Amino acid sequence: MLEKSDVCDVNKLIHNTTTIGLVHFQALLNAKNNQQASNHKKVKSNLTADMGVILPHITMHVGGAKRASDLFNCYFDPDPSYNAYEIFVDETITSSAKAESGYGIYYGHANPCNSYYKVYGNNSLQNATLQGIEKVLKTVDHTVNVCIYIDRESVLKVLNKLPLTPQEEHHTTELNMVKRIMHLVNKRQGTTKFRQVYSHLKDGSEAKNTDTIAKHNTLMLEMYGEERANRLIKGNQGADILAGKISQLPPVLAPPINKWHNEFVMKSTRLKCTECGSMLGYVSEQYRDHIKAQIRSEYKYDYTHDKERYADWMNSDKVSQHSWNLLKSLDHKHEKYKNHMLKMLHDALPTKSKIIRHIDKEKEVNLSKGTVKYLWYFKIVYSGNTGKPEILARIFRIL
Repeated sequence: MLEKSDVCDVNKLIHNTTTIGLVHFQALLNAKNNQQASNHKKVKSNLTADMGVILPHITMHVGGAKRASDLFNCYFDPDPSYNAYEIFVDETITSSAKAESGYGIYYGHANPCNSYYKVYGNNSLQNATLQGIEKVLKTVDHTVNVCIYIDRESVLKVLNKLPLTPQEEHHTTELNMVKRIMHLVNKRQGTTKFRQVYSHLKDGSEAKNTDTIAKHNTLMLEMYGEERANRLIKGNQGADILAGKISQLPPVLAPPINKWHNEFVMKSTRLKCTECGSMLGYVSEQYRDHIKAQIRSEYKYDYTHDKERYADWMNSDKVSQHSWNLLKSLDHKHEKYKNHMLKMLHDALPTKSKIIRHIDKEKEVNLSKGTVKYLWYFKIVYSGNTGKPEILARIFRIL
């Protein structure tokens, strides 16, 4: 909506402290129209982080970013197998107490299109890479051929599978970002390719050891040749430098749920993590995996308090290996034998002394209450002829 209206200044949305078109903003910002100056301040803070100009992540979030009319000195690879502009995306995460992730986009040396941003949503490197790709696709003209180089292999595997099957979607993290990218790729007239590049090969970083650097250098030479490999390594370094500047940016505020998320969303009512679960906020993807992990975490059996109880049995020399193998067996034919073994372990077998104790208790109750109950003496069956209960004198044989 902001993109179509070409609105860049948040003050254009406000008139006499009353928000214009508040119905559209109510779901987005969860702000109520109270006709007061506080509403103006809340909307302005959410949209601009008190800077007065609508932040890029807001326009991206609701539908678009400014298109670049020119890519300036961005290198165009004329090779027929590439035939596209080389654009580099690199992600990072800050090492501060409250970690924040972001990304850098490198088009060329001192290129006006170069940019860096913090992410909205999950503070993960995968989310940062996907949002960087989204920003590229919204910035570059849809008729231009682009080849986006990233160093995150997990993201590359997902993007090269597009479109995803329902099963693949279920197991994909940051699915809403993947859907956005797929939508943007399908709208483009130019070709869109995603390729692998390895980072920190010639910048002297300690992020990789010598063996890994040598291995990745060899892979780059095999995939791209010496000239192209050196150019790509340099481009990735440029994106990495830009990504390192995200600490200069203000915190990013954006709505947690948007139209690209799944139709069904789980929301946690927890205000902070507890021993019962650590889920906070929303879950809109990988439902099955999330619920299974949550159930296992909350309802798993804590065996630690039973260690002393079973210590004598587990350490006993009288317990043979056959007994252990029987308890571990998954064969359904062994269930009755496993049941017997477990009753032995818990001292729950119906021995003579236990049954006599139940019979004596039954007699005592019958005398005191004047009842006639012989659960432990007789077995009650119903005759098919008379429909009346017949007591069969089947007394337990207690050996």
